[in-house]
Amino acid sequence: MLTPMSLDVGCGPGAIHGFLERTHGLSIVGIDRRRWDRDYVDFVGDVTDADFRRKTGLKDGSFDMVISASAFEHNAPDQHRRVVEDCYRLLKPGGHLVATIATSGKYRTTHLHDQWNLSRPRIEAYYGVRFRSFPYLQCWWQTRCCDMIASAYKKRYKKWGLRHPLFLSVGVHFIKSTSQNSC
Repeated sequence: MLTPMSLDVGCGPGAIHGFLERTHGLSIVGIDRRRWDRDYVDFVGDVTDADFRRKTGLKDGSFDMVISASAFEHNAPDQHRRVVEDCYRLLKPGGHLVATIATSGKYRTTHLHDQWNLSRPRIEAYYGVRFRSFPYLQCWWQTRCCDMIASAYKKRYKKWGLRHPLFLSVGVHFIKSTSQNSC
């Protein structure tokens, strides 16, 4: 039986990547823009660079799954859209894109340190999906009340106040259409 080929874009140190390989026997190719002390990076580069994709043999329609955990938001909004489009291009028909991204709430995209927190309309436009529900404030409040999240946020961003956290992570999943003219 052939192992499905998966791609982890922005794999970083690879905590999720490694977990999926160990527990599910997936064969995952890791891409990041740099090396880490401990990593699963197979290729250092930018997935939106056609020359990089050609040199590394990343062919259109060659992956069953593209995953990305909290990496796409480290691109400005227009570049984020390009990353999604290029990941879509790399998927086989019926392939899955599964990503977590930062959101700022319903209608405003915000920039925080080294990440852009997309608005709901931008997420829906970039990923071609519609949220079944989007209880942002309810999720925000539950996140705010979690001591572990508050502690991690304060450690990373050096502050915690009444308006924190300034973003939430959401999951996006779509399946590439099997028809030729669909996006």
